[in-house]
Amino acid sequence: MSGTPYRALEIGPDGWAHGVSIGAWDIDRPDTALDPEADPDAATTIREVVDSDDCDAIIAAWEAEGRPLLLVDADHSADLGTSTAAYFWVAGMRRCPDGIEVLLQPTALGQRQVVDGRVWRYLSPVFPWSGYIYTDAARKIGHPRRMTNFGLTNLPRMRQNRPVVHAAGGAAGATHQHTREGTKRMDPKAMLLSLLRLDPASSDEQIQAAYDAELAARADADAEAAMNSAGIPADQAARTQLKAIWRADAAAGLNAVKAAGAALNARPADGAARPPQRALHTEPRRTPLSAVAGGTFAAKVSAINSVLAANPGMSRTAAYDTARRQNPEAFA
Repeated sequence: MSGTPYRALEIGPDGWAHGVSIGAWDIDRPDTALDPEADPDAATTIREVVDSDDCDAIIAAWEAEGRPLLLVDADHSADLGTSTAAYFWVAGMRRCPDGIEVLLQPTALGQRQVVDGRVWRYLSPVFPWSGYIYTDAARKIGHPRRMTNFGLTNLPRMRQNRPVVHAAGGAAGATHQHTREGTKRMDPKAMLLSLLRLDPASSDEQIQAAYDAELAARADADAEAAMNSAGIPADQAARTQLKAIWRADAAAGLNAVKAAGAALNARPADGAARPPQRALHTEPRRTPLSAVAGGTFAAKVSAINSVLAANPGMSRTAAYDTARRQNPEAFA
């Protein structure tokens, strides 16, 4: 088959990709529990509109929050409660004629699957329902004014988004110039200092401490977001325990959060799924997600802790799998 081969996204100072499009889309209407002012008898969809003012407001809100690194997961796995693994971190935002471009900082997973493997092509933004403004009394026309994270997808609802990797070669929206000598790149240490907002004279120890603090803060933020999505009460003792598990092992932390959410927030008697907390710009899944394992949170934690006590040095992920085999009744 002939055709132009794909070329990987150039990551670094030129690694800009299209994240948000100007346009309008019909999306699922938020549940009245998430938008108390919504009309329960209104249509099941609303018209989402993104214009130039909305793009400016989204960037301004991100800057007002201190320009935090934003998670880029795969297929909105963090919002759906299946995984919070990061493929990229969004380290910058800027306006472009057709919306917003974002500066991508890859993880090893993103480098392997997206940059080199081309498994995913598009970015899909996530807007929290609380960040919408409405221009009509019936609240059927909404404008997002905040953005919390992105998902990688091959079936974007926001179809105008330019792909992260595309057949023409290079990054969508990239402004770098190729020369015979190659592409000019930023010094890795200078980039790290910029991302961590450190003084150029910072020592290696200061850089390491800031990096560790950033990772810890991100782990806590991911844990908080997962707990909010799972409906975990604002009990600081319980949340501190779950965050400690998450910091040690994100996969075990996610499993603990899901188990706690399943125990505390059982589905309604009619089996109806809980409403989405955010507007996800990807096509609906073709198959339902698998059910979360039953059992109580306390029983699972006790079983995992027993395995860890008997096997010093074992990771929580391995302990979780071992406990599940040894105590099937706790995970039934």
